[in-house]
Amino acid sequence: MEPHVLALPKWVPIVRIVQAVLAIIILGTSAYGIYWIQYSSWSFALFCSLATLVIVVYNLLTTFIPACKAAYNYWAVLGLEIFGVIFWLSSMAALAATRATFKYPTQINGCVNYGSGGICYKRSVIQKRDVATNAYLAMMSATAGLSAIEWYVEYPTQP
Repeated sequence: MEPHVLALPKWVPIVRIVQAVLAIIILGTSAYGIYWIQYSSWSFALFCSLATLVIVVYNLLTTFIPACKAAYNYWAVLGLEIFGVIFWLSSMAALAATRATFKYPTQINGCVNYGSGGICYKRSVIQKRDVATNAYLAMMSATAGLSAIEWYVEYPTQP
């Protein structure tokens, strides 16, 4: 073991792989959500999942591959882990807050739908109204829950 590389328990690579799998799942659900209605909370979850994949790859390569150990910096690892914890907490909160705004049952009658993913423009009102299906709202709730799990999985890997 290199003197500047922290000795980690044997379970850390397993947790890193779990982080990567959750990030890939959240990446897919966020892409699905963005496809229909582009909210900033979906974009933020997408960013967090991509950033987590970069962090996991950096940590696994520099910790366990002998040729990459020269690029290991424990301050960078600590900073990236703090970044991940804060951003996943924010992503979970943003998705949950966005999901909570859909609380009124709607009817599509009297609306003109131009086929852009559930966005309905009323003829008499100029404001944009977002109408989401139960499946879309369930996907948003599931992504918020998975973001919370990802946030929780970040804790044991703190150096």
